[in-house]
Amino acid sequence: MADVSKNFSVVSYNVLAECHRQSNTGYTTYTAEEHLNMVYRHQRLLAEFQYLDADVLCLQEIEPQYYTETLGPALKMLGYEGVFKRRLGDLHNEGEATFYRTSRFTLVDNAPLALRDLVEKDLEDSGLDYEMKDAVRSFVDVHTVMLVTRLQCNATGTILTVGNIHVLWAKLTRPGIQSLQIACAVREVVNRAGGSQNPHIICGDFNSMPTTPMYQLAQDGYLSDQSLNTLQAAQNIEMPDGSKAALVNLLWKGFQHTSPSLRSAYNVVQGREPSCTSWNMVINGCLDYIWFSASPGTLNVLGVLESIPLTGPIPTSIIPSDHLSMKADFSFA
Repeated sequence: MADVSKNFSVVSYNVLAECHRQSNTGYTTYTAEEHLNMVYRHQRLLAEFQYLDADVLCLQEIEPQYYTETLGPALKMLGYEGVFKRRLGDLHNEGEATFYRTSRFTLVDNAPLALRDLVEKDLEDSGLDYEMKDAVRSFVDVHTVMLVTRLQCNATGTILTVGNIHVLWAKLTRPGIQSLQIACAVREVVNRAGGSQNPHIICGDFNSMPTTPMYQLAQDGYLSDQSLNTLQAAQNIEMPDGSKAALVNLLWKGFQHTSPSLRSAYNVVQGREPSCTSWNMVINGCLDYIWFSASPGTLNVLGVLESIPLTGPIPTSIIPSDHLSMKADFSFA
């Protein structure tokens, strides 16, 4: 009989920050205002969290005040504790929050990180001259963040390292930055896990379809020829001499990661990704993933929550976000 003490579940969910909802009137073209306000959506979110009954919640687009005054206290009453990192800058007042069930896990440590700081490590090792570094630095200076949280299983003592990320959106026009962000993020998760032989997960809103270089890089750990060609064609960095350059040609060593058996939970279980995890005025497709270390001795995926088949854009009176929640059940190997 399987040892159920090794089992746990992880949810990833972009809950739609109120600042984004209010700044975009398009939502009201298909959903009544009474079902869009945060008071109503919070009650729907809480009901969903209770239904999901996960041991770890990785949430994106959480506003600081909502985290501190509303969501945090509500989830505490359900047996969770959490950590939070706000996005950089003043443009978007939201960030990432990771909650864990205290009866299942104990917090070891948490690292709130700016993705531009992770890219900076590759930039310093690039060998580019000062002016070229400055051009690249200006291009990748975006406000995205991530959390890397280490949790100890109360039953087994095993340490699980969880990355919670929201990759740059930019209307899907910056595949180079998106791919570099995920490569840097995976390397950071592996580093803080103490190596790829230790259990680790990275999940969130990746703002990339399964056909993109970012997805292929996450899956394989390096760029295929097709992905490389795609990124080399994206020559959108303004260089000091007035020419244009592709990010991958300048920081090519950064476009690889160190988790040799990183796998998507949904793809492993279902043989494919969900057809849609986000549907609003501008996007309809799969953007959200739960990636896990599948190396021997790390993690086994036991199952996933089947995505709701959508017939139109969200949120609705039932679904409180413009993304769907993702859930995967795992066991420590």
